[in-house]
Amino acid sequence: MPAPGTERLCGWSSGERTTIAGTDQAGGCGCSVIGHRDAGYERLEALKTLREAYSPIELPVIMVTAKNQSEDIVKALDLGANDYLTKPVDFPVALARIATQLSHKRAQEALRESEERYALAARAPTTAFGTGIC
Repeated sequence: MPAPGTERLCGWSSGERTTIAGTDQAGGCGCSVIGHRDAGYERLEALKTLREAYSPIELPVIMVTAKNQSEDIVKALDLGANDYLTKPVDFPVALARIATQLSHKRAQEALRESEERYALAARAPTTAFGTGIC
């Protein structure tokens, strides 16, 4: 798990993936931002493609669009977007939302790692006193 503040931010626009911060694969991203300049079909297809490969915890996705109708927002969220920003983008708000998604991702990863450690410890052989020392 990358140190807080070192996650990579990846972006897609009009269905064509472009790298924003130094990674070429979605799996190397801490968070993905999808925007569009056209009818919106491609951005939703990009979202569907990402969700086929990554869960919302593995790769948070924030949609950025000029579409501000409730049905557009609901559709994107129903397809797996973690958040939705409308243009014009208020960058301090966008950064705060990205930070929130990354914080949630780190917390979920830490929980999963803790559960895995607990499961391993629970399976470890123990003595009559439960110390693990023979």
